[in-house]
Amino acid sequence: MISTFSSLEIGRTALFVNRQAMDVVGHNIANIETPGYSRQRLTPEAWAPYGVTKIANSLSQRGMGVTAGQVERLRTAFLDDQYQKEVANLAEWETRRNTLEQLEVIINEPSEAGLRSVLDQFWSAWHELANNPESLAVRTLVRERGQIVADTFQHLDRQLRDLAQDLDSNIRSQASEINSQITAVAALNRQIANIESLGNKANDLRDQRQILLEKLARLAGIKAREMPGGMVRLTLGGKTILDGEAAMPIKVENDPANGNQARLLWGDTGIPLEVTTGSLGAYLSLRDQLVPDYQRQLNQVASTLRDSVNAAHRAGYGLDGSTGLDFFRGTAGASDLGLAPEVAADPKKIAASASGGVGDGTNALAIAQVKVSRVDDAWRSVIGTLGVQSGEAARLAENQDLLVHQIDRQRQSVAGVSLDEEMTSLIRFQQAYAAAARYVSAADEMLDIVINRLGVVGR
Repeated sequence: MISTFSSLEIGRTALFVNRQAMDVVGHNIANIETPGYSRQRLTPEAWAPYGVTKIANSLSQRGMGVTAGQVERLRTAFLDDQYQKEVANLAEWETRRNTLEQLEVIINEPSEAGLRSVLDQFWSAWHELANNPESLAVRTLVRERGQIVADTFQHLDRQLRDLAQDLDSNIRSQASEINSQITAVAALNRQIANIESLGNKANDLRDQRQILLEKLARLAGIKAREMPGGMVRLTLGGKTILDGEAAMPIKVENDPANGNQARLLWGDTGIPLEVTTGSLGAYLSLRDQLVPDYQRQLNQVASTLRDSVNAAHRAGYGLDGSTGLDFFRGTAGASDLGLAPEVAADPKKIAASASGGVGDGTNALAIAQVKVSRVDDAWRSVIGTLGVQSGEAARLAENQDLLVHQIDRQRQSVAGVSLDEEMTSLIRFQQAYAAAARYVSAADEMLDIVINRLGVVGR
């Protein structure tokens, strides 16, 4: 038999649930600017009905009010997976674009301080020497221009080496950051599993974990898959790097075969780790492929300049009759390019003459022609390749950024907090709360009649 006081209980449940719903709305509003926060929604459920009641000669269950169900975290797993996949590609292209921009600053073309301008001045000095082969002032100018060319090559080589070292430092720091983030995810896995094993929802902890998962996706394209119980498993390159609470950190060691550059290994097996996407994958590719390729091209241009000028210079005669001498020294390319000791010590050793005559400048003219034949074409090829690669990286980074923002907008349409929508919900729950309170007042008045007034009417 249903108690007379059941109406009060029904009203109480309505008050309790609508107050909780208002708390959830307030929580959403409070976190409207919180990064990674997912909108939450209380799902009310009808309270278990009371037995079977006979109403109007028919049997029916009697409702007993409402109860607060789960606080639902509004999120779309498919969009989260798409976002993590595309944000890894975005990080890769942004890293490539930024590094290629650094390369453009190093190459510094076209500019008056670039190698091309320095070479033009070098060739111009040889042309002037061809017209004035007996002038010591012009010979000194040729020597100085040659030294500037050698210094410029060495400077470019040092900057490329510094860039490779910076990339290596970024690889080390990002490997360390990945390990740190994985440890944090493992801790959140444990907390989430403990809370949800009791039948509750760890919504805010899941938001914190989602932020870390997106950072890991940007770093190395690490993929996440949720397991029963609320934990996630993380994989990198098809190999598990986190299984629930068990982490397999990345190990970083120096590689003596490559100048003690960082080599990444699986911490549990010591097998080399291959990362092909995310910012870490880009850094590895840039350090191991792109920068060495430009170092090789720079060395090739320097070697071409050295060998071509030296070949022509050995065939000529200096002002003092010397012959068979090199103009440049060096064997490695750009790193050790410099003036030959004889030329550096005495500009009379510069072989401007093809015949040995004092007024003969034909050999200087032949050396000047090296510009047209080989060196300048090789350097223009380097500049052109860099321009194409930089433009491609900038374009793809921009396109990928638009794609990521589009996916994120779709995610925010589901998970983002809308102040207008929350205010509408607040008013709705407030009115429902007021109606429940009025219902409790009406039930109280009815009970007052039964308790205080029944049987005393007419006295």
